Amino acid sequence: MDGLAAGLRQRLWVDPVPPRKLKPELPEWLQEVVLRCLEPEAARRYPSAAHLAFDLSNPAQVTVTQRGNRTRATGVATHFKRWLKATGMHYQPSPLPVRLIGEVPIVMVAVPHKDASDATLYSLRQAAARSVGTRPGARLSCVTVISPSQTSSVSDEASETSVHRRYLSQLRQWALPLNMPGHQTSCHVLESGDVAQALIDYAIGNHVSVIVMGAATHGLVTQRFVATIPIKVAMGVPCTVVLVKQGLPFEQLAN
Repeated sequence: MDGLAAGLRQRLWVDPVPPRKLKPELPEWLQEVVLRCLEPEAARRYPSAAHLAFDLSNPAQVTVTQRGNRTRATGVATHFKRWLKATGMHYQPSPLPVRLIGEVPIVMVAVPHKDASDATLYSLRQAAARSVGTRPGARLSCVTVISPSQTSSVSDEASETSVHRRYLSQLRQWALPLNMPGHQTSCHVLESGDVAQALIDYAIGNHVSVIVMGAATHGLVTQRFVATIPIKVAMGVPCTVVLVKQGLPFEQLAN
């Protein structure tokens, strides 16, 4: 037992060898993920398996820090300083996953790429900021769905890729004000003829906890007969759906 306790304490100050030191061709994003999983302090590791699965499924969206760039082992002097700091510290296990999933969710915001007013885009951004801001460490995933017809009209694969990049650039521009410290933001362009189903599949596949999307503009009478996209999504996902009504902060100045 003494050996086990000593080994646990050692993890507080000894870094593992960077994978890219042993295998230089390893992608930086993958080392970032691996070393984050091995962080000795629970607060610096992934808060849940859902967050880890998200990064493994979306490598292009992984934010590479000094962790992912390292190709050398940590020096003796640094380890010694950490050893001094770790004196008297005890290994702390991660909180229960059920608690973490509730406290550090994946928040998804569905952003329309066409026929959206400035009021709608503004309101969505404000609602997304509130949803993420009240949950420390939460990840924000910005998603837009384009029709296959928007890529089928181009002549080659390169042109098809440029279409995706154009919409991805627009989405990132919209999300720029949402890059808040302590929160990771990623952007995704989906291609589907069924917008509601694409959002449902994405939310379920990525273990999304909260969906923020615009409320339908149809009247209540119309919605009784026509299942709008928000209604379809709300009925098809096992998570919370926040419907946002459009509005601008200076609208009342006109009154």
